Amino acid sequence: MAKIKARFYARALLDLTEGKTQNRKTAVASILQLLQKNGQLSLWPQVLAAYTDLLANQRGVVLANVKTEKALTPAQRAQISDFLCKHEGAKNVELTEILAPVGPGLILETTQKRWDLSVDHQIKEFKEQLIS
Repeated sequence: MAKIKARFYARALLDLTEGKTQNRKTAVASILQLLQKNGQLSLWPQVLAAYTDLLANQRGVVLANVKTEKALTPAQRAQISDFLCKHEGAKNVELTEILAPVGPGLILETTQKRWDLSVDHQIKEFKEQLIS
């Protein structure tokens, strides 16, 4: 039997709560029971993340994580938000900063895409180009 992906469970949860077929608590219980029945209960964190993303997308919001070694300035936050609005078609952006040892630069992630703008990554790509 093929395993069902987290995004499909999340879509089902959204459909149940959006159409008010079930209240949110009952819908969550139904999805959890289905995950358990299918032996996929470990997918719950991914289902919840995908559900949150689907809700945000309905509101025209892009959720993004920014990994960087030091805190972003307000100007940098604004540049990143503008970039995501342009490239993801969002009305609004919710940025979460994650301080991580990425070296100079940053890594920007949404649920759909990843932009690695760290110097380490750029050097790695340059080396690969030289070798090939």
